Amino acid sequence: MRKYTLFVLAALIVLGAISCSKSEKSYDGAARLAPMMAPAPAEPMRKAMDESASMGKAAPGAMQNTAGLAQAAEIKPAAANRKLIRTGSMNVQVKNLLDARKQLTQDAQGLGGFVSGSSLNHYGDRVSASVTLRVPAEKFEDLVDKCRKLGEVMSENMNVEDVTDQYVDLDARLKNAYRLEERYLDILKNKTAKLGDLLEVERELARVRETIEVMEAQKRGFDDRISLSTLTVTIEELLPSTIKAPESVWGPAAHVFTNLHIYIERSMALIAKAVAAAVVIVIYLLPWVVIATIFIWIVAKLRKRRKARKAKTQ
Repeated sequence: MRKYTLFVLAALIVLGAISCSKSEKSYDGAARLAPMMAPAPAEPMRKAMDESASMGKAAPGAMQNTAGLAQAAEIKPAAANRKLIRTGSMNVQVKNLLDARKQLTQDAQGLGGFVSGSSLNHYGDRVSASVTLRVPAEKFEDLVDKCRKLGEVMSENMNVEDVTDQYVDLDARLKNAYRLEERYLDILKNKTAKLGDLLEVERELARVRETIEVMEAQKRGFDDRISLSTLTVTIEELLPSTIKAPESVWGPAAHVFTNLHIYIERSMALIAKAVAAAVVIVIYLLPWVVIATIFIWIVAKLRKRRKARKAKTQ
């Protein structure tokens, strides 16, 4: 029994020693492989991290403040330098058209603008005027507010067109054309160049200058429409002679007598139009009447001669 117990203990000791040696070998292998398997940080990333850390130690909030200032510097000029063309149209009904048109002129001049066009129309029982006003872009809203106070606004339409991209592109092409013109001028100053080359350069220079003139005109047009906004105001006035519908049962008789002169005027106008139309018709038909009369007279003469000949033969 004792021998059997000693044998079991010896076997257990041997197995424990073997397992310990295996675990030590596996641990040593893992330790040796660990540095090989761990990913090393890239050199640019390490430098960026070092720089970020050094900036953080030097000034904790400097990086955020610099970024904020950079964004503000980019956004502010972009918003301030937008090239916007403002236009609008309004339809206002007023009590006195002449006074309203005079007030519009005074308002535009008071805001540093002017009247660029005006027209007067009279149709039926309405009289209207169309006035085109141009004021500095920063005064456009003030002008619109003043127009709203003239009377009852029937319609209003405002537009803003962003032409920044077109303006920047035109400006860049114009600068390139200026540089090309300078280069051609430098070539012409070269006394050793051949005559044929100089003539070719002069032709190209003339073409470039023509292009520059066209682009300068386009730029002036942009500048004019950007700096001065345009508002077209149509003002309407109802004439006092407008016929109103009767408001009571006994109103029709009074309505007829009150507006009798209007009916007479309209009847006379219709008669005049009818007479004028009849005169025009007669003038148009007169040549045909003359031709038809001559034709009938010739036919009648021929028939009369035939009858005379038949009578003689008989």
